[in-house]
Amino acid sequence: MKRILIVDDEPGFRLTMQDRLRAEGYETEFAADGAVGLTKMTKGDFDLALLDRMMPEKSGIDVLAEYRKGGGTKPVIMVTARSAVEDKVLGLTVGADDYLTKPFDFHELVARIEARLREAQALRATPSGDTEPVLHDLPDFDFGPFTLSFRRGSLSRDGAPLSLSLQEFKLLSFLCRHPDQVVESDTLLDRLWDYGEDVSSRTVYTHISWLRKKLKTPDRPDGFIGTVRGIGYIFTR
Repeated sequence: MKRILIVDDEPGFRLTMQDRLRAEGYETEFAADGAVGLTKMTKGDFDLALLDRMMPEKSGIDVLAEYRKGGGTKPVIMVTARSAVEDKVLGLTVGADDYLTKPFDFHELVARIEARLREAQALRATPSGDTEPVLHDLPDFDFGPFTLSFRRGSLSRDGAPLSLSLQEFKLLSFLCRHPDQVVESDTLLDRLWDYGEDVSSRTVYTHISWLRKKLKTPDRPDGFIGTVRGIGYIFTR
């Protein structure tokens, strides 16, 4: 049974989510402010977190940034009343795997939870018949000052952890497993995103751009990821 951590300062929202998620077969736990939420997230005794943005003690943005900086890799869905594009971009940039605006349809929330949990499961095991390796069996991958740990699901620079969202980790892992190979945008969409979602080549471009900013070095301004115009991308050490 999957365990959902609800970090929100509204008692009514917490209780409603707790009851409805339990009815869907999930275990639930909650935190009423950002500080307690960060403590519980760091402990890691959950499969996915629903994280509000505006909370006492620590905002959801600060909680998520500290969680990712500390190496936390569990999927996080921000659930908040802040609906401006810049708010969504900020939430996704600091490491949210999804962003849902209140009020929302509960069935949409469940669909997003299930999608994020499937993605997390795909990082831990390879389906029967798949030719891709099981990620946690792979050795660490070093490039420039960076180390990508498939086993821990983390990225570090000169030994210091860097924040990656689940989707960014999936994308970087795929590229690192296929170095010096041109990978088409459609291939990335097919392997790393659900076509049922509202995704396009622009989605890949956006995540590539975020990765480049995090991987940029003085001698590698492209963040080790080159563009092959009209086709896709190529990772080179």
